[in-house]
Amino acid sequence: MIKKPTLLLFFAAISLFSYSQNELNTDSIKALIKVAESDTVKINILIDWDNLIYYSDPELDYVLNQRIDSICEVNLSTDLTKKEKYFFIKSKAFAQNSFGIINENQGKYELAISHYKKSIELYKKVGLKKGMANPINNIGNVYLDQGNYRGTIEYYLMSLKIREELKDTLGIAQSYNNIGLVYHDQEEYEKALSYYHKSISIAEKLNDIDLLANSQISIGNVHYQNQNYKEAEKSYRLSYQNYLKTDYKQGIASSLNNLGSVYKMTGSYDLALEKYREALSIGQEIDDYKSMAGALKNMGDIYFQLGDTDKAIKYSKQSLELAEKVGAILEIKGTVLKSKENRKNILFLY
Repeated sequence: MIKKPTLLLFFAAISLFSYSQNELNTDSIKALIKVAESDTVKINILIDWDNLIYYSDPELDYVLNQRIDSICEVNLSTDLTKKEKYFFIKSKAFAQNSFGIINENQGKYELAISHYKKSIELYKKVGLKKGMANPINNIGNVYLDQGNYRGTIEYYLMSLKIREELKDTLGIAQSYNNIGLVYHDQEEYEKALSYYHKSISIAEKLNDIDLLANSQISIGNVHYQNQNYKEAEKSYRLSYQNYLKTDYKQGIASSLNNLGSVYKMTGSYDLALEKYREALSIGQEIDDYKSMAGALKNMGDIYFQLGDTDKAIKYSKQSLELAEKVGAILEIKGTVLKSKENRKNILFLY
């Protein structure tokens, strides 16, 4: 059999990945991997493929990174040139960071941190500072989810310092957005908005849709906390539209959940329930426990307001079961207990 030249394979891969993910021909990608002359070419194709689908297909994301990690592990157990060793360590670090993101989205925080730390160590081995900044930032994300603000700001600032040293403009903008989240959670809204607007300014210059959507949803959250529901709705709609462009399903679900909350607070309960159900459906599709728990909790709140205690308890309990997996328990427990207490009052009155 005549081997295809590497150069020809390279151009075929470029042609393949110039399409949007909706146009991707999976069989063609598999065929390219099958005829790849080396494991380095295979990994490059797998990484390109993963970068196109990880927003929309978490299951395939996991499978692809398992394949990357496995190929790297096999090669790293053999004698390699310095250049080859660098490549496989760097690629394994990419896979470990991806595993961290997957587990974080499923609420498996300890496992996520373990993968992020492995990624950091691997990037450190090859002296790739830009690579290190991502898992360092992601550990900050986990701590933020857990309410550990000291740990969050420590890791966010570590990541920002690296990005500033490297003049990584996009990374700096991402760090600004994340630092804004910390101030937001601590109810320092003016500081939060200052960092969010810095992030948006860079995102607009770079035309980075993902970052723009993240910052828009963050600004919407500040307006929501300040009960400026009109501006909150505007920001959430912008984030929703931008997340649709990238097909980032977790972001779409978050925007829908937040739009639902605006409608809930303004008394448009039917519209709110519609948005929550859409968010719940997307959460179920991608196994995003946080989106699912939030939607169910919000639906429980609305049914409580409407006096339908049975549904309020039902959805709140479902939410609690999911929330316990990700550590977001207290607020949802309050909803369950409030609903139960209301139930007792109804029984007593009758």
